[in-house]
Amino acid sequence: MVPPRITPAELASGKRNILGSVLRSLREERGLTQSSVVGRLQRSGWDVSRHVYGYIEDGSRALTDLELFSVLAGLGASPKDLEISFRGFLKKRRSSD
Repeated sequence: MVPPRITPAELASGKRNILGSVLRSLREERGLTQSSVVGRLQRSGWDVSRHVYGYIEDGSRALTDLELFSVLAGLGASPKDLEISFRGFLKKRRSSD
């Protein structure tokens, strides 16, 4: 897989992650709200608020690898699901260039 090309405009935009929109898509595909995902994350031991989770999805908060795997578990998704969605994200991104 070819890594995404990050443009100077994207760097200047303040985005801290590129997976947020992919995580949002996975959540929406499963018919989950941000609040329901946050509830699952909190029950698993991560004290995260809905606001912080929203910042992850909109890309304005960075995400550690441990947090990423926690979010995937909260979504009921696997790393393979993430890969498939990310490939779709890259395909859309390249077609809009």
